[in-house]
Amino acid sequence: MHINSNVYLLCTWCFTAAVLSNSLPKSLCQNLRDYLYRFLLISSYAFIYLLPTLFILWLTQRWPVLQVTVTVMLSMLTIALLHANGRLYNLYGFHFNGFVWNLLTTPGGLASIGADQTNLALVARYLVTLIGGAAACLATSVILNDLHAHWSWVLSGFVILTLGERVMYSLAYAQVYGPIMSLADSMIFFQPMKMNKFLSSVGYKVKPREKAISMKMQSEGLVSYPLTDIRLNKVEKPYNIIFLVAESLREKNIFKPDIMPLSTEFVSRHGVNFTQHISGGNCTRQALFALFYGLYGSYWDSFLRQQKPPVLMEVLDQYNYQYFLYTSSRFTYPELDKTVFRTVPSELLIETNDGEPWTRDIRNTDMLLNAIDSRNKNLPFMGFVFYEATHARYSFPEEKALRQDYLRSLDYIGLKAESLEPMIDGMFSRYVNSANFLDSQLGRVFDYLEKNDRLKDTIVIATGDHGEEFMEHGRWGHNSSFSNEQIHVPMIICHPDVKPGTVDTLTSHMDIPGMLLETLGVTNPLSDYSLGESLFNSETHSHAVVASWSDLGIVSDKGKLVIPFKGTTQHEHLASSRDDAPGILSSLTQSLAPEITRVIRNSRKFLG
Repeated sequence: MHINSNVYLLCTWCFTAAVLSNSLPKSLCQNLRDYLYRFLLISSYAFIYLLPTLFILWLTQRWPVLQVTVTVMLSMLTIALLHANGRLYNLYGFHFNGFVWNLLTTPGGLASIGADQTNLALVARYLVTLIGGAAACLATSVILNDLHAHWSWVLSGFVILTLGERVMYSLAYAQVYGPIMSLADSMIFFQPMKMNKFLSSVGYKVKPREKAISMKMQSEGLVSYPLTDIRLNKVEKPYNIIFLVAESLREKNIFKPDIMPLSTEFVSRHGVNFTQHISGGNCTRQALFALFYGLYGSYWDSFLRQQKPPVLMEVLDQYNYQYFLYTSSRFTYPELDKTVFRTVPSELLIETNDGEPWTRDIRNTDMLLNAIDSRNKNLPFMGFVFYEATHARYSFPEEKALRQDYLRSLDYIGLKAESLEPMIDGMFSRYVNSANFLDSQLGRVFDYLEKNDRLKDTIVIATGDHGEEFMEHGRWGHNSSFSNEQIHVPMIICHPDVKPGTVDTLTSHMDIPGMLLETLGVTNPLSDYSLGESLFNSETHSHAVVASWSDLGIVSDKGKLVIPFKGTTQHEHLASSRDDAPGILSSLTQSLAPEITRVIRNSRKFLG
């Protein structure tokens, strides 16, 4: 088969531009200037993304069959990746990055976002569109095989388009003009051209910009954790410990009697309700890392690389704790088997990941209660259950739905930000129903402990790993910002030595390990192994620190400040109020100067 490579390139350029146009949000455009920039951006970057295909076209021109095969495959792969990235950015505000790569390559990663429940018909439709588009480009290049197209015209057109895009961006950057800058941010691998100095020199008025605080995590060197040897004054009868952690369980409008009656009633009689509790992160790995290590989630990569377990688990090993560990997801995603539970035999890491999430949660609750019943009564135990019902697609038995106005189906792959708004109330109703179902499983554990008189010798911790947003600030889900909906989670603790009550001041996931280790007889100061505070003396908390894949966030009554540590950030606002209203970066940076200094210092404290 002989193809006209010039025609194929032109057709594929148009097809790629159409895919990008479908992915790039139109809602950002406010006037003709914005639409013109959108056209230039799509047209020029569609060509840039096809440069590898262009190179293959030239390299294989002596071998027509190889040329057609490799060129078509490469162009299809490019377009498929651009479409997938566009959907990703459209929903969550970030491009393919290290987090997404980890999601794709780690066992259990895709299942953790519901990809195992994707509508196959919808996937087939995308594939048909992709293959059809590629076939149309190929057929056109065969039919017009004798058409003579000048490369100089093609390249000249590209140069005009890309220069126009770059000049428009540089002017928008100088004016700090949001719509055009936001459009550019939505393009993966975007390379900005900035001309502020030149524009100032020719008399163009350049607006001053606020500079963000940023830092680089130390990537080399050994983990130095704990800072000194742990001193353990063993207690005679260590308490049992149970962690009940729910995926994506937020506090706002969820942890209340009409949705979670069993949990709220239990804590009112037996536990402490921490009403202003902040997770360690807006995604699972950073949140659970903070919960078990008491350190910033930004340490995750270093600890995973060196497979360093937390001090908490090492101390439990010294007491010969029995482990009853269950997840409705995978222990490999995030890699808890190589971090938190590194020292636990693999046969004790029980994964229940077949069937609907709500059925897995029931089975795991069954196994936990059966294990407690049949345990060695002479040894303490540590239980951990990771519940999945409250993770999208928000799973629950339909016959027990608390709200009937819920969205009947939810498929990640078909979602776009533009289509979320009309269905968001139905999605939230699904979430409410899943939280109500989760409450029934937590209630089973609480009821068992109470009826078997186990509350006198067991510490119970029930919380969410992180929260979940429903477009309150323009995003759905989590892992996209440090909004209250994504980081403010329930935290209830039943402790034999602590009277029931309520704590209304700031607390953090990082405060949990220190509380447990002090109860277990560790005499070291907290600073030897944790960046948390004393949990039951919350007056000491001036701020909390949360983490995402690339940022740390300082949360205080003064506001929230984002500090990038990987060179890029997915956060639209680096400064905001405690209630998530956009703030003035310079003012917040100044008022949080002591906290910023402390956070930057602590971000390197446990690395050699």
